[in-house]
Amino acid sequence: MKLSIFPAIFLAASTAQATSLIDCYRFLSSRFQDFDGGATLDGLVSPSDIRRMSWLLPADCEAQLLNTFNECDNIRGGAKDGLISKADVDWYIQRLGG
Repeated sequence: MKLSIFPAIFLAASTAQATSLIDCYRFLSSRFQDFDGGATLDGLVSPSDIRRMSWLLPADCEAQLLNTFNECDNIRGGAKDGLISKADVDWYIQRLGG
């Protein structure tokens, strides 16, 4: 009897869950200092920092973070300057229900 592994591989691939938005922001919060490693360690992360460190992110998080970056940018108030702080990220996680 010849067994095929194709159905098992297909099932595993089709049931894989995408990383949720809140998990992407939790990861960013937990590794914030790694992303804040651009030209200066200023406590702020920009979209280019996220792109530069995309290899560190879980699958599909880069796009999710970049697509929602403006929502997170100074969610606590203040100017939208294209930079997010760890406090912004943590506040956004709370807003997402985490």
